[in-house]
Amino acid sequence: MGAVSGSAIPWKRILGFFALMTVVYVTLMAPWPGLREAYATVVRGGCQVLMGSFGSQGYAVFGPSPSRDPESMSITLGRKGSRATTSGSIGTRYQAYVPMVLVVAMVLATPLPWRRRALALLWGLILVSLFVAFRIWLQLVVVFETTPGLTLWKLGPSWIWLLSLMDETLGTSTLSTYAIAAFIWLLVTFRSGDWERILGAPSRG
Repeated sequence: MGAVSGSAIPWKRILGFFALMTVVYVTLMAPWPGLREAYATVVRGGCQVLMGSFGSQGYAVFGPSPSRDPESMSITLGRKGSRATTSGSIGTRYQAYVPMVLVVAMVLATPLPWRRRALALLWGLILVSLFVAFRIWLQLVVVFETTPGLTLWKLGPSWIWLLSLMDETLGTSTLSTYAIAAFIWLLVTFRSGDWERILGAPSRG
């Protein structure tokens, strides 16, 4: 059995993937008029539907950024029947838009039939949206449980530490943005045997 020679590696196809991925990524990240505002509006609306209520006592209100930053949204957290509230903001660019664009770029650049890419893109958008919702929810839970007067579940120090660690790892980490996007791309795009067909099966002697 012979080893794969250097010439057997499909460099042209690999470089083509990275080139197309870069083109799609740069195109979607460009400051197109109205795009950032529209996406932030969609994120705010989705967050309000999914996270407007926290259990039976907590609530969250999502709105435009007071600074009119098109890539941020304001958040007010409170307890029902109480005047205790806290406010802050979350950027929608790196929290939500970048992972979505990464998944789109990688799926569209993968050399597979377009029908396969379209299906992978649909599932990829669903999964990356769930990831974005989870990371925002995680940040809000940490704020609720660490803000005097807003505690909802009275978690112990160990649980608060664990949630804070998860928040730092998944909620606000730039590394997790790229890692989760790559994982979603691999999960929704490839089937058994795809790598052999894309990269070329090793030669046998």
